[in-house]
Amino acid sequence: MSDTVATRAARATPEPIARRIRGLSDRAIAWIFVAPSIFLLLAVNIFPLIWTIRPSFTDYRVNRAGREVDWVGLRNYERILTDDDVWATEVRHFRG
Repeated sequence: MSDTVATRAARATPEPIARRIRGLSDRAIAWIFVAPSIFLLLAVNIFPLIWTIRPSFTDYRVNRAGREVDWVGLRNYERILTDDDVWATEVRHFRG
């Protein structure tokens, strides 16, 4: 009778670990495979998106390094939404 690699690996696995592996449900095994992808997605896409929202509530300027950053709240958004130049650009863009 020839042993396969999987059979030899199963016999070589210590009993406490083998018992724990046999006890995993399909859902747990699926999460083990999916979790690294989810963490990578969070690290590469979602975290930077959330991190960039914070400066939008401050008076941070990239070209003024070393200057103290003050919290301005919604003032930046108010300034953009009430700026006539911004709305004029949008109208020109849609009218062609």
